[in-house]
Amino acid sequence: ATIISKKNGEKARYKWIESGDDESYFEFKIQVDEITNDVSLIVVDFSEEDELPENKLLWESLVSDLKHVIGSV
Repeated sequence: ATIISKKNGEKARYKWIESGDDESYFEFKIQVDEITNDVSLIVVDFSEEDELPENKLLWESLVSDLKHVIGSV
């Protein structure tokens, strides 16, 4: 993937290199709760509707791996 935009400390938007000229991309947002200081990673995937089931499985797997690595539940 290649980065197409970012806002330091808040979000980054990426595009799969293989996607060519289509308008699909995915975005990572970091959100900090003002009261609890809990940190959330929000993944948004703007892709074609027919790719939804496959992409959902991909992100669930990647987030599960991330949770395992950082010792989260």
